Amino acid sequence: MMEKGTVYFFTGLAGAGKTTIGGLFYQKLRERKSNVFLADGDQTRSIFGRSGYSTEARKDAARRGFRLWRELAEQGIDVVVCSIAMYDEIRAWNRENIENYREIYIKVTRETLYRRDQKGLYTTGRKEVVGVDLPYDEPRNSDVVVENNGEERPQEIVDRLPSIFSSRFSSIFSTGAWWTLAAEREHGCGWRRRWARRAFWDTTAIMCPGSC
Repeated sequence: MMEKGTVYFFTGLAGAGKTTIGGLFYQKLRERKSNVFLADGDQTRSIFGRSGYSTEARKDAARRGFRLWRELAEQGIDVVVCSIAMYDEIRAWNRENIENYREIYIKVTRETLYRRDQKGLYTTGRKEVVGVDLPYDEPRNSDVVVENNGEERPQEIVDRLPSIFSSRFSSIFSTGAWWTLAAEREHGCGWRRRWARRAFWDTTAIMCPGSC
């Protein structure tokens, strides 16, 4: 029986770093297997087109995209998706309908978003911007939460992800139960750590980048 692929969903607001981190993670996956597909927002729009930037238009695009990514995974292809799609109903559909689904939330502060603002989304008064004048549902049950406010380089974050996903990397994406019990606690230096325990692997954490 053909082994199914995995959909890795890197989500976060515009400017959070999801495409950078997801792209580096894609390259890391390619070192282990050849049938991996990268789907960022631009690629998704080139496939389906864009019917608008409203909340409903974004949800419709997300639904079509994840249906396709699911079909690729059913054919044994790993898919790395870098997209906002920050709506509870979309993520709930993913968990219900995609057998091997991993959600990575790239979380940043509003101050970080406004400081980066590479596309001028937050400081030029543009309309229909998620997190500004369009609502979004912040992920509450992601498998991994990465706080990407500049304390670590993107490559350092990506280098740690294989150990977090060790239940799959240990045998080149073997299947198995995968669950999360997670909680955040404030470190002495103010760095927030997210501890997680998953089936088949030891407790790990997004660690403080400092000496503490």
